Amino acid sequence: MKYLVVIAAFAFSVAAIAPLRAQEEAGKVVLARVNERVITELDVNRLLGMTGERKRVESKYRGARLDEEMQGILRKALAVLIEETVIEINATLEGVKLDDTDRKRAESVMDENARKFGTRDNYELLLKESGLTVKDIKRTVTRLLLRQKYLQARLYVDTYVSPKEAREYYEKNKPSFARRKTVTYRQILVKFGGANRGRNAAIKLMDNIKDNLEKGADFGALAGQFSEGPMKDEGGLWPPVPPSDLRKNIADVIATLKGGDVSKTIEREGDLLLIKIEHKDDSPYVPFEQARADIVKILSGRKRENKYPELEKKFYARVEIELLHAADEVKALLPDCAQIKGQKKDNQEETSP
Repeated sequence: MKYLVVIAAFAFSVAAIAPLRAQEEAGKVVLARVNERVITELDVNRLLGMTGERKRVESKYRGARLDEEMQGILRKALAVLIEETVIEINATLEGVKLDDTDRKRAESVMDENARKFGTRDNYELLLKESGLTVKDIKRTVTRLLLRQKYLQARLYVDTYVSPKEAREYYEKNKPSFARRKTVTYRQILVKFGGANRGRNAAIKLMDNIKDNLEKGADFGALAGQFSEGPMKDEGGLWPPVPPSDLRKNIADVIATLKGGDVSKTIEREGDLLLIKIEHKDDSPYVPFEQARADIVKILSGRKRENKYPELEKKFYARVEIELLHAADEVKALLPDCAQIKGQKKDNQEETSP
């Protein structure tokens, strides 16, 4: 089951959850139990508010389709909370706890969220308007950090990716590392005409710049001093760009140069241009060394995914889950190894969350 909660980018839009037959006071209907821990309607409501799923569905669907889609996300949210509770119970049983470093990390996430809204007071006000509190967000963040810490510890085994494995993946999947050729260059631009200097004065200035280059002056330093075009403050340096993305007159000149070369003066309408090639990357693929970190992440992730079903059996063997609403539908979202019992009231229609 994959249902991601992005803690750094919460969407705050909470609407009333679909009506349920109350077993307790409004908002606290018990939807499921995991051992002795309960998951309520309010818990599901909070999750949907923080992920923005409710807002997404409400903006996309209407009528009967809206009801159908809403029931779907409610059941998924309940399944997510069950899974989180199962892992939290296992972490508790194995003595895995958050330490000071983890708590500081949680605080930094909270601070990052608050900064997006200007001040902490603004942040808290927006949460309140959405039916949430800082305590709600902090509880979610700490639960996610605990889950992450526990799973990383349990899934670390056998996730090492050897250089040979990484290289083999690179060679077999080389088309996925394809890229266009790029050039990195600097430029000095001198304007003339209109409110600027005359053409002859511009040519004289550019000739003076070229004389300084021949005497050993640094191109970047001269660009910072004399250039009147973009990237002046960066010494005229442009980021790597495919030559095909450049204007034809520039691309044609660059095609004749190699790394370290300086062009002749290029005259255009209203300016003179001088170009120095810093680097040409003609490789059609991202070099292995640059791609290696991403490859290791992919392969180690696959190893963790392959190991997870084995751990999942262990996780769910330690708990018993009781579904009080939509038992069959929610059960289908949980692993086959989960020990689940559903509950229906006699002479009552079962209500879905």
